[in-house]
Amino acid sequence: MILTYSYKLYLNTSQEKTLERWLRTCNWIFNRALEQRIKAYERRKESVSYQDQQALLTDWRGRMDSLRLVPVTFERDALRRVDRGMKAFFRRVKAGQKPGFPRFKPFRRYRSLECLAVAKYLQGDRIRIPNLGLVRCRGRLLPIGKQRGLRIVHRESGWYAQIILDNGVTISPREPQTSVGIDVGLASFATLSTGDKIDNPRFARKAERKTRALQRRASRKKKGSANRRKAVQRLARQHERVASQRRSFAHAEARKIVDRFDLIAFENLNIAGMVHGNLARSIHDAAWSLFLFCLIFKAENAGKSTVAVNPRGTSQECPRCGAVAKKSLSEREHVCPCGTRLCRDHAAAQVILARALRGNGGLNSLVEEPASVAPLVAVSASRSDETRMPNGSDEPSM
Repeated sequence: MILTYSYKLYLNTSQEKTLERWLRTCNWIFNRALEQRIKAYERRKESVSYQDQQALLTDWRGRMDSLRLVPVTFERDALRRVDRGMKAFFRRVKAGQKPGFPRFKPFRRYRSLECLAVAKYLQGDRIRIPNLGLVRCRGRLLPIGKQRGLRIVHRESGWYAQIILDNGVTISPREPQTSVGIDVGLASFATLSTGDKIDNPRFARKAERKTRALQRRASRKKKGSANRRKAVQRLARQHERVASQRRSFAHAEARKIVDRFDLIAFENLNIAGMVHGNLARSIHDAAWSLFLFCLIFKAENAGKSTVAVNPRGTSQECPRCGAVAKKSLSEREHVCPCGTRLCRDHAAAQVILARALRGNGGLNSLVEEPASVAPLVAVSASRSDETRMPNGSDEPSM
């Protein structure tokens, strides 16, 4: 199993300047490599491969002293990023999706270095960075395993190291004994088929007043000035703080659910297509994608199952009789002629679970039903439509 562990780095001034210089150099290599691929196709209709650009990098390092000061493993990472971007572009073109051609990156958007080599990077409370030496760090104890790579990330709050670890453990899926359906929303962050609700923390809404004040201060500063740069850094730090709160919340709530249930069902929502209306800001703030991602990988690591079901009509269908009870978004209660009366989100969560169970061999015995709701109607597994979810150049200035 491949895992990533993050550590806060405590650099001295010389080490920090060295890493910034490496970032600038790798950013320059990224842009020049992308430029070469574009010009080769425009002028000669030729495709340039990763191996071709590795040979070019060797030539550059022979002619430019500044490139030889940076570990070649970090420079090759810049070439890999270009290669991945081009391959993803052609894959999307072939699939008929929005292509999204790779773009040149300014320095402020090139924020990490990666070394994919097996080595012992973490040594006690120090991390060994190639060509830089041991750097003091803080983080959790690293489990036993093979350290397969090192990533250095620069954020507004400082520098971080991420160690890619292969612990050699293979988790076998186990037979589910308990199950739950989850309906994500905005009034409540999530509602479980058991009736439990997770409150929506609305981190961005709560921080909105401070964020707006910082945005106004940054906009009033003269462009290119030191004061504007400091104001922008304070604003970026505020956004990073909100993102960190969301991330901690998603991990904590996903862990609670994975510890309680063996089979977890949720809607296979097209979240990217939902963030273009009046609720876009609230949906972004809820960060459903992050929560579902945490849910999936934590369940896989625990040998448990996740199922993404077709979201069509889950809030309109009755969990008891299966009849469709049309209701607008403002109607928060599900009322059916069969006598079922439930919170709209609670009813949707039960429908989600029922669809998941039909797609997993009709495991209806796993449904945890409240006393007020009759057993779900058994449906043949052959009717399931759900899918299981597993995303001539100048030398750089130093």
